[in-house]
Amino acid sequence: MDSSANTPPIAGPASTSVGGITVLTEIQDIEPVPGPSMTEGPLTEFASTMSVEPSNVSGLTRNEETEPVPGPSELQPTQAESDSRPIHRSPGLVTDKYDMGRELGRGRFGIVKIGVRKSDQQKVAIKFIKSKKPKDDPGDRRGPPIEVMLLNTLMAPPSTYTVRLFEWFQEKKDFQLVMEYPEPCEPIGRFLSRCGHLDDSVGKSLMVQVVRCAQECINHGVSHNDMHTSNVLINTALMQIRLIDFGKGLQIRELKKCIAACQSEKQPSLEHILSTEWLRSVSDI
Repeated sequence: MDSSANTPPIAGPASTSVGGITVLTEIQDIEPVPGPSMTEGPLTEFASTMSVEPSNVSGLTRNEETEPVPGPSELQPTQAESDSRPIHRSPGLVTDKYDMGRELGRGRFGIVKIGVRKSDQQKVAIKFIKSKKPKDDPGDRRGPPIEVMLLNTLMAPPSTYTVRLFEWFQEKKDFQLVMEYPEPCEPIGRFLSRCGHLDDSVGKSLMVQVVRCAQECINHGVSHNDMHTSNVLINTALMQIRLIDFGKGLQIRELKKCIAACQSEKQPSLEHILSTEWLRSVSDI
């Protein structure tokens, strides 16, 4: 005898049978059944071993109430943005902010001396550029030297291998450029003569830096036009190079000027030797 026949039906949701399939016709509200408490059983024993209260990165527990602290203003420039800003003319005289030291070099475009910033004793290189026109020439309305414009161009974004311009001054029609002075440093030509033979790894590292330096100039739209061993400094402590003296430089978009000017007195460019047209993907070595 089937015992299920005498078993009373269990109360549940109303249903009907359709084609042998039971279909719910009414959903009843069911009270939720609480699960195991976190305060009982093995979890309690585990939690009791944790003596450190939850905290946030500031070291305050979540139960402590603190006033919100405002973050940095979005108007504050980042370091990279500050480094890439154009350098405008500084007011006053260069001697107001710097003490002059010994002469570092001299060329057709000016004299370079060591300078010491009075505010923090930081050593810099100061280039004095003389005007080519008489000081009493009323028609001279020139702006800053091409070197200022090119060094500003190389700061957006900052170049890794070229000397950095800090500020510049103008006194009547003469200019003074205050630039980075990597110390200890010397022209790479003098360094090679003094050291003689270099390990292959050192020579490779220096050559790679020179090539990357030329490529960075190209990427910024700048042609140095005078890259030789006297215009490449080497920091002998870090074995890092810095390209200096952009007095003969030009912007690459000035193609006609570049064809005539892209040459060094000591190492004329390949384009000049072959009398070929200027290449936009310039080789400045």
